[in-house]
Amino acid sequence: MTNVMRNRAYIAFVLFLAIIQGANAYSLGAGACEDPGHSGGSEGSGNGGYTLAVTSGALTAGSEVTLTLSGTSNFKGFSVITDQGTFSSFGSGTKSHANCGSGWTHLSSASKPSVTVILTLGSAGTTNLKYTVVREKNTWYKDTLPLTVTSAIAPTAPTTLSPTASTSSPTTVSPTTTSPTTLSPTTTSPTTLSPTASTSSPTTVSPTTTSP
Repeated sequence: MTNVMRNRAYIAFVLFLAIIQGANAYSLGAGACEDPGHSGGSEGSGNGGYTLAVTSGALTAGSEVTLTLSGTSNFKGFSVITDQGTFSSFGSGTKSHANCGSGWTHLSSASKPSVTVILTLGSAGTTNLKYTVVREKNTWYKDTLPLTVTSAIAPTAPTTLSPTASTSSPTTVSPTTTSPTTLSPTTTSPTTLSPTASTSSPTTVSPTTTSP
């Protein structure tokens, strides 16, 4: 074998290894933080029908929320990068995107309808989640999910009601003294009936004389 043939064989072997390693790298996770890094591909318009959403949890500082990435069709790869907070409890077929600070990516290139992860939110303010979804090796979509994180509400201490000491003097009810009512006897003068003197003249009956 001539040197030229050896060189050509060596170059072909190196290219073959590079292709294999590149395919393995993309199948085991995103090759870059925001762009998939696939040669010969192109970014599609909009988000391609793929959305990243908070499916449970409250958007307060330090809280844990569940993120779900899904779409109108299956996808093979993805990456999600956050500027605040940390990922944990990676769902099936996913892992940490260690090369991009706090990131999340696929573990295999198997077709998948959705993936989930837990995000522990950072401080109050706006948290931006930049995500890339790879439908096929040469077709991908990008979008950003902004989250408005509010301050954690401090627990309110229970209100303790102190007993109120009454400073009012007790009301003393004085007994009412009722003077007895004295009934004076009524003196009734006796009625004196004076005898009535008859002034009528006595009736004199004259004897009747009968003539013979």
